[in-house]
Amino acid sequence: MLNFYQLKNHFFLLLLFFGYACRQEKNQHLGNTDFPPATFVGAESCKSCHQKAYQDWKGSDHDLSMQVADSTTVLGDFDNISFTTKGIKYHFFKKDGKYYVNTIGEGGVYKNYNIVFTFGVKPLQQYLIKFPAYERALQIDNFYNPSRINLALLKYQEGELKAAENLYLKVIEQEPEYSYPYYMLGLLYNENNASEKSLKYLSQACEKQPFISRAFYNYGLKLQEQGAYQKSIVLIDRALKNDPFNENLLYIKLLAQLKTNQKKAAKSTCTILIKIAPANTRYQEILQSLN
Repeated sequence: MLNFYQLKNHFFLLLLFFGYACRQEKNQHLGNTDFPPATFVGAESCKSCHQKAYQDWKGSDHDLSMQVADSTTVLGDFDNISFTTKGIKYHFFKKDGKYYVNTIGEGGVYKNYNIVFTFGVKPLQQYLIKFPAYERALQIDNFYNPSRINLALLKYQEGELKAAENLYLKVIEQEPEYSYPYYMLGLLYNENNASEKSLKYLSQACEKQPFISRAFYNYGLKLQEQGAYQKSIVLIDRALKNDPFNENLLYIKLLAQLKTNQKKAAKSTCTILIKIAPANTRYQEILQSLN
């Protein structure tokens, strides 16, 4: 399962490691075949199967769209630079290897704010700071859940897990049919080894709207961890009705079919995967093992 808040990777590009199979004898029971499980890893692991796509992505604006603010990512001048616009002064500086801006905050008081992330590289770069705007927005409108969700993210990053959990639960209380907080709680609980709670909320995310393919993917993986392979297949088939050519979903469906010795169905799924990703030789190897 994916690391809960690896921001750049999870929200954009956390990629599936495609397993491979050694060639099997024709009559061997497929349920005993040791195919590596589907799991989330960093983008570096995808180069072997998707070299061209990886090369196109690496260093692109998409790759660099959101990064931790440090000496390798910050492009702005933070050498005690100040400017004033619309009567408000901004002073940019560095301290102990971190980047700060001093500007007006709550109550009209100037304060130092730590810059935590960069957004973009060209033609301009923007910065995300730790700013109490989310709390203030909720004080004004307690039903403004975009602020509550963003606040939950910051709380988790700061190690306040219970606070993040409670914020997502509050969103669910106010918007019980909204899938996103269920999904994020499922990931949070999985990250913190609360498997039963993770299963519960990922399952509920799959019943809500909007459709989140990653909710189905992660819930499918959790079901397979429990040995519920057929239930995982049924779940993934539901997701494929919304996203029929999702390679990640098809791959974990293939794994479940192999584990349950559904040879004919596995060949069909593998054939679709080869059409989607013809350069992936590992799919070819799996198909050969099924013949």
